Amino acid sequence: MVSASRLTNSIFCIYIVLISSANANETNRCVSIVDDVKRLSCYDSLFIDQSIEPKVIELDTIKKPVETLKKTESELEDALIKAAQDAYNQVIEDAKAMVVAKVAEGRNKKVYYYMNNDRIFRKNTSRSATFRVDDIVELEGGALGAQFLINQNGKRIKVKEISSK
Repeated sequence: MVSASRLTNSIFCIYIVLISSANANETNRCVSIVDDVKRLSCYDSLFIDQSIEPKVIELDTIKKPVETLKKTESELEDALIKAAQDAYNQVIEDAKAMVVAKVAEGRNKKVYYYMNNDRIFRKNTSRSATFRVDDIVELEGGALGAQFLINQNGKRIKVKEISSK
């Protein structure tokens, strides 16, 4: 017994062979034409659906998307420059020494360090070490985006920045 898919494949192959041989005869006729324009119209008559009318493309419709693309590219460049400047400013801000203005403990028993430059950091470790008011600290980056505050005595505490200017 022949399966349905095998029968379908066989019919499809026979159809392709018949169509190919019919098109081969017609394309051979087009190949023999010497004039380029006539040869092209011969191929068009074979392979292009006659119900489709050719469409004239105006150059103005092409220029507008290109101008929009240039404008978008310019906006992206401006955004990239702004992002780079913001990142640079953050690096400079992080490199500055800060003074602990206030140490507070929240209801959730988390310790918060308020700096003299309006930045707020939450202690992100269970260690008992803490900073005192008027300690001079610097922010240092760690692995995987971790942040550490280090005071003038070398005491190092892992923190997370809650807010900045």
